[in-house]
Amino acid sequence: MSAKDLDKIVDWIMYGAGFLLWATTTFLYFVNMENHEEDPLNCLVMAIVIPPSLLILFLAACWIMFLRADTRVSAIGKVGTDESWNWAETLEMISMFSDSYD
Repeated sequence: MSAKDLDKIVDWIMYGAGFLLWATTTFLYFVNMENHEEDPLNCLVMAIVIPPSLLILFLAACWIMFLRADTRVSAIGKVGTDESWNWAETLEMISMFSDSYD
């Protein structure tokens, strides 16, 4: 077995684990809805759409936090040097100074 084959197997295992996690979350979300017996189609659509939507929102929030942290570190690294700040670094420095005096 080559490294390429092993890499392909690991990819398929990860896809399977992701699908299993999504299917389990969808099932648990569907079963725990209050009216899943009276309106199964609407509840099933909500159970399929809401968990990935929440995951996308969570990942977007994490991406924004990591981006802000990286911008702050970059701005702090440029203090005392002749490098200029871009607009995001300037706003982060203003935000840091504002937070320190509150």
